[in-house]
Amino acid sequence: MDKIFIWTGGKCTNIDSNKLKAFKGVTKIFTLLSTTPQESGAIYESTGVTSYTCRRLKGQWSGGHDPSGHVFLLVHSSLYLFFEAAPYFHPVGEFWKDLKKIMLVVRHDQAQFKNSISQFISKHPYFGVVSLISLWWYMLFMTNMYFHLSAEKSVGLMFGYFGALVVFYLPRWLQSQ
Repeated sequence: MDKIFIWTGGKCTNIDSNKLKAFKGVTKIFTLLSTTPQESGAIYESTGVTSYTCRRLKGQWSGGHDPSGHVFLLVHSSLYLFFEAAPYFHPVGEFWKDLKKIMLVVRHDQAQFKNSISQFISKHPYFGVVSLISLWWYMLFMTNMYFHLSAEKSVGLMFGYFGALVVFYLPRWLQSQ
């Protein structure tokens, strides 16, 4: 994702020369942006460092297109987990019927609660998968509400779908050829 950001004009800016001196080997890829009359000295920028290095130098990313890595990871991981678990899903009607039974047990017979929960989980192991995917979708919703621009989220979504297609459909298609 850092490469896309840099290819679209992004750079790490506002690097103080004193902080830059502490990093050996990276100083060659920074260019002098300006000198200031402050004690800190010169200010540098670079298009050749990772976001991790930029954060360690207390710099700021500016310009460029920053694809949403959160959207990519959440979409890719939820699709990956769904495709892995989908063959084992039972009809939804059984799931709701068994869930209602557990709710009745909770209300009327506390002694049987642990036994009924273990039976439910052994009969419906995908309940954990559905819970995890639901949590990831909630996180995806929060990411969409508060972070990134629409274009950045769309690119992250596109990469997430592309990754799932490469992992699940491309090998099956190549195997059938």
